Amino acid sequence: MGTENFREDNSKEQRITPGGNGYGPIALQLEGIVADNPPPAPAPRCALCRSPDEFLAHWERFGNSRYAVVIADDDSGKLDDVWFFEDDLQDAVAIGMRWHERGCALEQYPEVQGGEIVYGYRVKNLPNNRALEDLLYTGWFWDGVRADVNAVATSEMMTRLREHLFTTLATWTDHGIFLVLDFSLANEIEEFLANWEDEFDE
Repeated sequence: MGTENFREDNSKEQRITPGGNGYGPIALQLEGIVADNPPPAPAPRCALCRSPDEFLAHWERFGNSRYAVVIADDDSGKLDDVWFFEDDLQDAVAIGMRWHERGCALEQYPEVQGGEIVYGYRVKNLPNNRALEDLLYTGWFWDGVRADVNAVATSEMMTRLREHLFTTLATWTDHGIFLVLDFSLANEIEEFLANWEDEFDE
């Protein structure tokens, strides 16, 4: 991946300079937007869980799934009481993002910047989320993609990028969109349930 477009921002983190809205003449000339191939829609297994005991009971009822995901409210950021149970991480994150419900897609779009064609990235139909928008231009995120941020994408490349994005969002929680628990990480589960129990007892 070319690093000539990296710059230092105020937080001293390497970032890629983002583009704008991508609807100028060059975007039309290059036939516009390239989107990922949509992932298969999961068949959600969900239940209302208002306490740690209910949560564990439903987890067992759904076959001790690998992951549990809960969605945060778009406005308040508060986690919902409905939990989804999945064995596939990509499916769990798609549910957490409400990817199919919102008709989301990961898109690359071209624009002119400083007399050159550059490429921007965004998630279609996702409510504004500055942390996620910044992530799509962060150097360490692209290091894991093994692709050139300023190359014309294909749908297959954008699909790989979306899968990498989902894997990253599962453990990088700054986005505040959802929370994924991994039942293979016993310490993480125990800590979460202990904190939930403390809140439940207050």
